[in-house]
Amino acid sequence: MEGTSDKTLLLFDFDGTIVDGDIAHTMLGTTLTKEELKYVMDTGEMNYAQSMDRYCKLMSSKGKTMNDLHPILESVKFNDGIEELFNFIRENKSKYYVILITGDDLYITSYYLKYKKCYDIFDYFIGIPAFIDEKNDKQLLTIQFLPPHTCDFCDKSLCKTNEFLKFLDKNKEYKSSQIFYICDGWNDYCLSKNYLKESDFIAARKGFSFWKLMQKEEYNKNIKSQVLYWDKGQEIIDFIKKNSKV
Repeated sequence: MEGTSDKTLLLFDFDGTIVDGDIAHTMLGTTLTKEELKYVMDTGEMNYAQSMDRYCKLMSSKGKTMNDLHPILESVKFNDGIEELFNFIRENKSKYYVILITGDDLYITSYYLKYKKCYDIFDYFIGIPAFIDEKNDKQLLTIQFLPPHTCDFCDKSLCKTNEFLKFLDKNKEYKSSQIFYICDGWNDYCLSKNYLKESDFIAARKGFSFWKLMQKEEYNKNIKSQVLYWDKGQEIIDFIKKNSKV
């Protein structure tokens, strides 16, 4: 039945939110020369899927596998207090439905979350589909391209509003659920502006792109939800405890 779940939705961005920095950029910056990095990133506009597809083909041509790159992914650090936030969610999991909503590919984010032993707290994953194709030994990862969109805030690979609405179409019981959106970036503004309501809450990392947008009235005026600007995960825990309906 539509809009009947009593769970609160917790939406998590990945880069800059769960982890300190950008996990894909860390991988590219560690393994590529300046010339190779320019080739991989020079797609004419922000397009994660196209850049990652180029990267995977380039690294495969060098005989590399994901096993060679896993140690780089494992080296990325949690943001301060995120592990405690995940422990809080796990202890109260019956109250929350947790979604990862990222512009990254879902192979590297899932690998990292499994390595950190926190994959289990997530119920649903939104991102660029990617997988290891055992039949294609010339490709590091197979990247699947999503349908094009016209959003001005999101990377051309994925619009967060579009993909979240697809989730709701398949899971109508959450259409009326309260939302906490834990995020940091310019593409998180897209979903916050287009979908979040007065009854929802945004926890945006202080000093990052979302925060910078919100310093300008032309962007700030479009956000209906209450916004917390955070430095540490404990602030998010307190924010959820104070404002959650469940």
